[in-house]
Amino acid sequence: MANFALIVDRDPARRNRFIAAVAPRLHLLPGLRAGSCAAGDFQAVWAASPRAPIGSVSDPLGAAVVWGEAISPASADRITPLELRERWNPGSDPATWPTWDGFFAAVVFDPRFGLVAGADLLGLFPVYEWSDGDVLLVASSAEPFQHHPSFRRALDPAGLVGVMLTNGLFRGRTLWQGVNRLPPANFLRWRHGSEPAHSPDGRLANDLTSRDWSRLPPPEQLEALGGAVERALRRHTPPEEPCGLLLSGGLDSRLVAGYLDRQGTPTTALTLGLPGEIDVRCARRVARALGIEHRTAELRYERYPVFAETLTSRWEHLAAGWSVTHGWGQREFLGPLPARLANGIILEWIVGGARTLGLEPDQLSFDAVFPRKINDSGFPPALLGRLLRPGVFGDLLRSTLRDVRTDYEASADEPLRRLWRFLVSHRARFHGGVAGWRLCFGSWPALIALDRDLLATLTRLPQTTLVDRKAEQALLCREFPSLARLPLDRNGFLTTPLLAGRLRRWVDRFPSYARTRWRGRHPGAWGERRYYYRIHNLNNPGWIAIRRLAEPHRDALRTLFVPEVLDEILPPPDQPVRYVGDLIDEGHKLRQLLILALWAKDHL
Repeated sequence: MANFALIVDRDPARRNRFIAAVAPRLHLLPGLRAGSCAAGDFQAVWAASPRAPIGSVSDPLGAAVVWGEAISPASADRITPLELRERWNPGSDPATWPTWDGFFAAVVFDPRFGLVAGADLLGLFPVYEWSDGDVLLVASSAEPFQHHPSFRRALDPAGLVGVMLTNGLFRGRTLWQGVNRLPPANFLRWRHGSEPAHSPDGRLANDLTSRDWSRLPPPEQLEALGGAVERALRRHTPPEEPCGLLLSGGLDSRLVAGYLDRQGTPTTALTLGLPGEIDVRCARRVARALGIEHRTAELRYERYPVFAETLTSRWEHLAAGWSVTHGWGQREFLGPLPARLANGIILEWIVGGARTLGLEPDQLSFDAVFPRKINDSGFPPALLGRLLRPGVFGDLLRSTLRDVRTDYEASADEPLRRLWRFLVSHRARFHGGVAGWRLCFGSWPALIALDRDLLATLTRLPQTTLVDRKAEQALLCREFPSLARLPLDRNGFLTTPLLAGRLRRWVDRFPSYARTRWRGRHPGAWGERRYYYRIHNLNNPGWIAIRRLAEPHRDALRTLFVPEVLDEILPPPDQPVRYVGDLIDEGHKLRQLLILALWAKDHL
């Protein structure tokens, strides 16, 4: 992405010192291109891939910058900075400001009326803000803010509790007091002497609730969904331009691959993993079936601690909880791919509907959903209550739990839609956003989920059509049956195709046999050939190195947490982590603590 920072400050000496301190630090990875834009009291700087789509304009009337691709819903044209300045006039009524499709952030500054900033429809592109009334700082990370003399670093205990409960920034509160992340589909408005204000895009809400297709027959609902996905992909990845594809062995990227092939886009696919792993084997079959070029790559374990210490902890500030720190290494494999990269990021959450884990709609109360879908990647409240020092956190655990319940119950009237909307605005937003953020340093991600027409279609369809990925699976079977007959990575040992034959379905009724068969064919590395289980295992060499790196900073965590409980939860690096249940779910809270320890080293 474009790692950017901007300042509005009437003191030129402070403004220049801030820019001089921040500009070189934005170059997180080698080979990035520097850029800047200034007008009056405003100045912005950024560091981005030379292939990143960035535009800016500055003159006596002010300035405007677009980082990424802001796509017009009506024409699929990319919005220019001059068009942006005309449409986001800080002196006009916020109700007239439009939002656009695509993955982007943008800002307009007018010396008379102040500043307007915004981002994509779901708020995936990170935009952070801080102001004391006289100075405004906005950036893609909270990290640059500490270099302004008016900013004082202070932990926000409520922000940390939100992260530890939900594995993301609850209500946009960060680890630093006064620093917030811009909400989805909102504009940031600011002028000298005032506090930052948020204005929601009211027209988007009207677009998403204008019609109801619940009475359409199921085949017509599926046809409407397929048409919306196909239109979105055509607008975000023009058929005449070559495109990269991040291809896993799963459902989301397989659906994208099918539509790319149908529209005739020259495609080069990349899959991360080792040759014998399930992801790579399934993805290779898809690429072969479509006749597209396919590459594989694997990030070495010794790179894990570098990314964890210098990038994940320092620049993400636990915005996505523990995140997948090795994802920073993808950039080195994206160079040979085209400048635009198609992918299935957050399609599972958007098109896949609510994941109910076997619960019926009338069972989707907050108390039933919270441990299964909201808190499953965080610390259980009972454990967190034992861990937090009362003198630091007071009653914040209780009040944050109450606020999470309030937001969940207010997100929609219908139980299935309530669950879907809450997860899209929390889990999908932060985890999908950080995935796109990292990819931008190599190729610009085409996120078809950030499409107004597609989102409108999904909100008009009943959740009973989408729930538990039923519509997504049916769409693949209907539109691309040849791909539906191929083995499907389900993040487990079973790779049963969606359109499996009778014999295959019978064999896969015995999962223990499939697991034994797979391990017998592929011994070594704990007998593990599930990509995500291998890279998330805290006992693999990469995570052991991160644990060793974080261990000297355990004392910093003891200022926040009860030492005995902390030591009970987080074993030292010379002791293996013992998993009782699912390796991925159980490891979430430990990875949070490790990244928090590395963050605390430089920020507490």
